[in-house]
Amino acid sequence: LIIMANLVKLEFETLDIYGKNYISWTLDAEIYLAARVLEKTIISLNDSSIQDKAKAMIFLRHHLNEALKNEYLTVKDPADLWKALKERYDHQKTVILPRARYEWMHLRFQDFKTVNEYNSAMFRICSVLKLCGENITDYDMLEKMLSTFHASNVLLQQQYRAKGFVKYSELISCLLLAEQNNELLMKNHESRPTGSTVVPEINVVISKQRTGTENSQTYVRGYTSGRDRGRGRGRGRGRGYGPDRRFDQIHKFHRGYNSGRGYNRGRGRNYAQNYERGRNFQPKFEQNNVTENNDEKACYRCGKTGHWARNCRAPRQVVDNYNNSQKSKDKNIETNFMIGESSGNDSTRVDDEDGIDDILNLDFADAIMDRSRMQNRDICLADCATTHTILKDRKYFVNLKLNKAKVNTISGNAKIIEGSGKAIFFMAGGTKFTLNDALFSPKSTRNLLSFKDIRMNGYHVETMNKGGVEYLCITSNFAGNKCVLEKLPALSSGLYYTRIHIIETYAATKSQANEMFKLWHDRLGHPGSIMMRRIIENSSGHPLKNQRILQTHELMCASCSQGKLIIRPSHTKVGHESPLFLERIHGDICGPIHPPCGPFRYFMVLIDASSRWSHVSLLSTRNVAFAKLFAQLIKLRAQFPDYIIKRVRLDNAGEFTSQAFNDYCMEVKIDVEHPVAHVHTQNGLAESLIKRLQLKARPLIMRTKLPTSVWGHVILHADNLIRIRPSARHTYSPLQLASGREPNIAHMRIFGCAVYVPIAPPQRTKMGPQRRLGIYVGYESPSIIKYLEPKTGDVFTARFDDCHFNEELFSPLGGNEKSNERNIEWRTSSLSYLDPPTKQREQEVQKIIHLQNIANQLPDAFTDTKRVTKSHVAAINAPARIEIPKEMANDNVPNELKARLKRGRP
Repeated sequence: LIIMANLVKLEFETLDIYGKNYISWTLDAEIYLAARVLEKTIISLNDSSIQDKAKAMIFLRHHLNEALKNEYLTVKDPADLWKALKERYDHQKTVILPRARYEWMHLRFQDFKTVNEYNSAMFRICSVLKLCGENITDYDMLEKMLSTFHASNVLLQQQYRAKGFVKYSELISCLLLAEQNNELLMKNHESRPTGSTVVPEINVVISKQRTGTENSQTYVRGYTSGRDRGRGRGRGRGRGYGPDRRFDQIHKFHRGYNSGRGYNRGRGRNYAQNYERGRNFQPKFEQNNVTENNDEKACYRCGKTGHWARNCRAPRQVVDNYNNSQKSKDKNIETNFMIGESSGNDSTRVDDEDGIDDILNLDFADAIMDRSRMQNRDICLADCATTHTILKDRKYFVNLKLNKAKVNTISGNAKIIEGSGKAIFFMAGGTKFTLNDALFSPKSTRNLLSFKDIRMNGYHVETMNKGGVEYLCITSNFAGNKCVLEKLPALSSGLYYTRIHIIETYAATKSQANEMFKLWHDRLGHPGSIMMRRIIENSSGHPLKNQRILQTHELMCASCSQGKLIIRPSHTKVGHESPLFLERIHGDICGPIHPPCGPFRYFMVLIDASSRWSHVSLLSTRNVAFAKLFAQLIKLRAQFPDYIIKRVRLDNAGEFTSQAFNDYCMEVKIDVEHPVAHVHTQNGLAESLIKRLQLKARPLIMRTKLPTSVWGHVILHADNLIRIRPSARHTYSPLQLASGREPNIAHMRIFGCAVYVPIAPPQRTKMGPQRRLGIYVGYESPSIIKYLEPKTGDVFTARFDDCHFNEELFSPLGGNEKSNERNIEWRTSSLSYLDPPTKQREQEVQKIIHLQNIANQLPDAFTDTKRVTKSHVAAINAPARIEIPKEMANDNVPNELKARLKRGRP
């Protein structure tokens, strides 16, 4: 029965369990029930028969999601089912209304390429607004369109206004007609530009050949002088004889067949030896309607067919190699040029003659024809149809796994693959290609390069016409500019080709690749191999796209070994998290921490349950926790107005108790949840985030020569690193899910490395240094970094582009090496008495609420400055100075500098 029920055709799409298609589903259901005279069955207190109710119930349940069917197993009346679904999903109208209003407000005609696209967007938004109870008139639609014309079309907009359109459809019809006329004008102009002549028609094809027929007589033009008895050209002294008597029976003759530069053995009519021993030319005779083709004769210079020796364009080294091979034919010496082995009827085979003829026409012919560079290079065709790159030589492979496989072709399967693995080679222009899954086929007659592998290496393909010659260009985007890396010419068959060669210094290249991987492993905060792969795939600004990811046993990192102790996690207990961004936010506090980082002894974390977006705030006391949390919620609501914060889950500790905050959350409809005391699993997201931050902070500190009191900067930097790491439930990183764009990590540097920052102009001298040494401790934005003054521990900012980084040098604070220090104690319960709860907790929240109320009343400016109350909560989220331990301080360090006039300037 279940199988038969699944075979019944659906009239429309089933109702989604989340109710996304509820509005369209109800409309379709009402129309169908009305067509079957069953519309009364979904009305309360109806008098429909039992049979009609059963039919309606079968139809409604058949168009429900499987999970919804299980939830409404006890409902047998279609009216009750309809009412239950309405109470559950009828809020969709109120949910989509703010989004529709936002789209209507930002709808602009100038943002669309065509009139049809704008028209469809207009009717979609209007239909949603009408469904939600807001009617859009023709006047509104006309005014919206005319007021959003592009600034360059002001005159056109005024002309349309002057016509006085009353209906929106009339204006759209006029614009569509004008758009079509413009397209036709552009097509006519492109087909024949202004001032050009008409393209002539050619109805006759004329072909010139060497051999022609005239009056059924076969002869060769241009190789004789005189008629039957004229003197033949060449050294033969005999007369040019007449028609050959041996072929009188087929009435064919050859003019001057003794005209080759003869090696005849005497004077007179020795015509047999004359044409037999001719060097440059041999006459052709047709017998039994079979013609001997000149293309079958090999050129004596290069050994190729299809051309005469005097038309041979082979380079000197190819001629020399061919002559040497002919002299040493019995010794089976391998030559250095390639002879096509495919059959003559293969129109797509790689022919050296075609390649040489095309190479001679290129701009870089001299470089290609250089003998030292021609060796060890093979022709490779660029193929857009093959799914894998096929190489016929084992020398290109770095790691080759021998296993025979089949290749699917248009004619069937072919067993030509004998292995696969990683291959590396260079093109003629020096472009490097790394192929992780190339196929090895020694029986193949050519190398094939897949377009897919070209794109996987970060390159793009396009055609270009230069000097009447068409090329296939391999391009790359560098700093926003397109660079042409390779130009692939075409063979006579129309296929694009290039020459590839191996990397002779692979060991050095492999070492450099491993060093680059280790460098980015340090920059990204020592992630594991799986997380490293996910970061590389979902970020840009790094050179690791096609490099192999080193496993944990292949990468020896002392900081990871000392700072990480990874235990296998428990199984997932929650099957599905909140589907909406910012619907539920978790928060928790870590501390008191010893030693302190400047004035800070705590840090507070906030994490979104859906996207895993996180935020970290440093706290000097627990009393300002609610003020920091309240300020961050206001910031999130302003930054993401389309997403509503519904629930905030906080720890059940004493620092999260504020009556003013609870009153504000109740006013804005935010539920504040507190889990059961001492049950950390109910606030597991925040607890796990604190654990991850501590896990990342330990190797970051161990890699540097900084004291443990720098943990505040380390925690903030670790939070930035976690934002670019995809979570276990998402393919993309939290930063990409929140911002909607792929994160660029080109500005990432190793935490604690040396950085040379520009000296301020007032302190700079002409003959003195222009930069000074600093210690990199993170960044505020991709263009602004933070660094420590090595001798004082003060924190400053600098422009990223003006700084020079040395990621192999790690400078200590105070000028001396880091001594043995005590570890960081993340939760020092014995220090809790130093931070008792005070009234500051309520006062800070009330001040922020008061400031927000004033801002709402005066949105443009604060005119009455007496009403503004300044909050005592520090605006900065990082310590302004790191105290240097006494054992690390240098005795020669001068006294502390005087107070600077402006904050943040060295």
